Amino acid sequence: MGQDFVWVRRLAVAGLIILACGTASAEGVHRIALVSDPHVSGKLQDEAYLRHFSAVIEEVNAAGVEAVLIAGDLTQGGAVEDMGRFKEMVKGFHAKVWFVAGNHDVGNKVQAGQKTSLSEKRLKTFAEQVGPLYFSEEVVPGVRVVGICSSLMGGGLEEEKGQWEFLEKSLPAKGGEAVVVLTHYPPFVSKIDEADAYWNMNKAPRERLMGMIDGAGVKTVLSGHLHRPIEYTAGGVHVIGAPAVSFGLPRGKQPEGWVLVTVGEGGKCEGELKYLPMDAATKPAGK
Repeated sequence: MGQDFVWVRRLAVAGLIILACGTASAEGVHRIALVSDPHVSGKLQDEAYLRHFSAVIEEVNAAGVEAVLIAGDLTQGGAVEDMGRFKEMVKGFHAKVWFVAGNHDVGNKVQAGQKTSLSEKRLKTFAEQVGPLYFSEEVVPGVRVVGICSSLMGGGLEEEKGQWEFLEKSLPAKGGEAVVVLTHYPPFVSKIDEADAYWNMNKAPRERLMGMIDGAGVKTVLSGHLHRPIEYTAGGVHVIGAPAVSFGLPRGKQPEGWVLVTVGEGGKCEGELKYLPMDAATKPAGK
């Protein structure tokens, strides 16, 4: 696949939860919020993250969106009590909420030469305490979102096999619907054949996933993880990455925020960055 990497404030949206945009919904234009990396925690040093999340919830409600998609890192460290705190906070959204797990929730992806905290236990805890590891749901009339646990990809765990089988069945659009993919890790950061790194999907599962998405006619992937916004096109797939709610990277230069996604005629998606005011007290916690 070829790719065209471009930075803009107005974003045409494709989704790696998977938010697949294909054809227009019968209801016309829809407005969806893409939110990522709230890193909910009860620790004193993370109080700024909670303030930012509360502010984003207020902004999203004021925007009158029909659905909210959260692209992972729901919690700072995957503690059960923080999962409970996250679930309480998302009750503040007026629209229905869908979300996927991030590496802070279930563990880092498996990468050669690197330690990982990904485990069957953490995956089970997330599924029991928060929600399914992957899903396919019509979030607004005519728009279906396929959400995946990108930490699983390339890890060799039993749940990964189930997720690939799920994707084979769930990616193709049905009856003229628009399909979007939602994920935590973006497929890649700057080029499709880049080496495995902390910030991207590993190359082998990346190529497999992008091939499946392209073959199914999915046009949009929505992601998070980078703590800064990205936008690029790989072949016929458009990838949009949201800024973080908790803290931006690089420190002191990237504001926190979210993306207002508009799904219009023909399934065309556009995203508009919505930044919170810069918070000098925010101290990014790094990886």
